[in-house]
Amino acid sequence: MAPDGMEIRQVRREDYRVLVQAIAETWGYYKRYKSPRIARLVSRAYWYAALMDHTFSAAAVLNGQCAGVLLGRCNKQRNCHEAQMRRYRLHFIALQILLFFSSQARAYLAGSEKIEQADQKMLEALRRRFDGELVFFILRKEYRRRGIGSALLDAFLEYMQKSGCRDFYVFTDEYCDVAFYDRKGFLRVGEEKVDLPHRAAPSHFYLYQYRIPHLPQKSVSKEKQ
Repeated sequence: MAPDGMEIRQVRREDYRVLVQAIAETWGYYKRYKSPRIARLVSRAYWYAALMDHTFSAAAVLNGQCAGVLLGRCNKQRNCHEAQMRRYRLHFIALQILLFFSSQARAYLAGSEKIEQADQKMLEALRRRFDGELVFFILRKEYRRRGIGSALLDAFLEYMQKSGCRDFYVFTDEYCDVAFYDRKGFLRVGEEKVDLPHRAAPSHFYLYQYRIPHLPQKSVSKEKQ
């Protein structure tokens, strides 16, 4: 059960700063990179990579603080969001150019390319098309295990149902709470090991799929005139 007083709303520009900070902390960028500036740039690039591929956003706000965010995509709605996706893509490209001039950040770019290749390999192995994707999902550390993630996922599922979507997929890895997806009825359908520049051992990446239950048909009674 989600905390009392929590609000679910669309992501706003004012949320970006705390989300970039959460990304850096969750994926350990401040520890990985000597320069805090590079850590923030990498986190911003991660964030804009997600923004440029979403048609749905939900932010959980508790006591005035953004506790977590979910971004998703319904392929049927993609054309309606193409203009905003293009703007986010330009931001992402600009960040990539800045990162390219740092030797530390170039290792991140190389690792990201390896992860993307592994993700696409898992997806292509299924030989099927999905109606959408859970693009990005994060909870700030101090707000976890409080039902907030479930509330964000429920908001996304409602959106996908109303959009007529039947299923979607999500890429995740061993550093995330993969047990959450198992508990929520997701099915793991892919796994790949990737050698990353900053890891001594191969990292495990996963592909999950989710079949969306149909909304019950509401019976409409005709009033007698």
